[in-house]
Amino acid sequence: MKWLELKNSKRMRKWRVTTGRSFTAVFAFLFALSVSLTIHAAAEAAPTPAGTTFSNTTTMSAANATAVSATTASAVVSIFGIATGSEPADSSVSAGGFTYYTIRLTNNANTSDTIKLSVGALSFGTGAGTTTAWSVQVDDADPYVAGLTWHTSGTTSAAQAGDYVTMNLAAGAAGVFNLRIAAAPDAASGATMSAPITLTTSSAPSGPYTGFNGTAYGGLAAAVRTSGTAGPSGNITTSVIGAMVLLTKSVSIVAPTGYQALGGSAANAVPGAKIVYTITYANPGGAGATDVTVTDAAPPDTTFLPGSIVLSDFGAQTQQADGDKCDFGATTPGVLTCNIGTISAGASGKTIQYSVTIN
Repeated sequence: MKWLELKNSKRMRKWRVTTGRSFTAVFAFLFALSVSLTIHAAAEAAPTPAGTTFSNTTTMSAANATAVSATTASAVVSIFGIATGSEPADSSVSAGGFTYYTIRLTNNANTSDTIKLSVGALSFGTGAGTTTAWSVQVDDADPYVAGLTWHTSGTTSAAQAGDYVTMNLAAGAAGVFNLRIAAAPDAASGATMSAPITLTTSSAPSGPYTGFNGTAYGGLAAAVRTSGTAGPSGNITTSVIGAMVLLTKSVSIVAPTGYQALGGSAANAVPGAKIVYTITYANPGGAGATDVTVTDAAPPDTTFLPGSIVLSDFGAQTQQADGDKCDFGATTPGVLTCNIGTISAGASGKTIQYSVTIN
């Protein structure tokens, strides 16, 4: 977790906060692929509400004169600023799928303020497919329910640079913008889309400061995340992940009971022992893996054990090519062949098991 470095500068660099009377506070988010970072503004005091009037009266009396008094009054003016909550990392999505980015904020002003979230021109990497089929939608609810209408384009999917939505927050109130990014159905694995996102206060002066009482007031005027450089500053970058197949293999040996009765170890690989192979497979990718085939050649000097093929998803299999998922030796002599078909995106822990005996 990184604290914020406060500086009087209008240039946005690494976690920089800018103060000033004449410009609007901006919070720009830089999101790095597979980097997760939580950002907290330093705890701010609950400021006295704008418009509060302080008055006090001084009196003077004397034994031989008429008493006199004087009264002064001062009204508290508005201060503005945003505090950020947790910041999501860049994310990935399957072609045609959705991913979400939740941006939490607090109005650190001492009066209500309208907070604006804006999106800039989208940029696309190689293989993005039909760029108009990508979309950026936003809701002010968590979880995401339905897209708000973007100002400027008048649609629920950001269609041009400068599109924005707003929310009005009371002093000290928290809010959320929930972005939903949809990838084009024809996007290739590894393709990217970057969307510049900014948060803006509507009023000035804004920014943090410390009072004579040593208490921090206000909120962020401008900040950039210090971690990650996957895309240009301020961008959310979404990557497309296609199918990905993984497998591991384990083996166990069971010696014949007669051998064990002679005092031999149950795990010894002796003639006549059974070797059990377990193949575990998964698809951690963002799309289903299709037409998946698994083959495993039995080692020399072994014989397939009939009735030993079992799939976690499909149950017991025969060794013949008879329409079930697997066969042994029918497709290729001496080889287990399993036509799994489709492995769903995110599937894991699937197994294939079969046995041979040592000659």
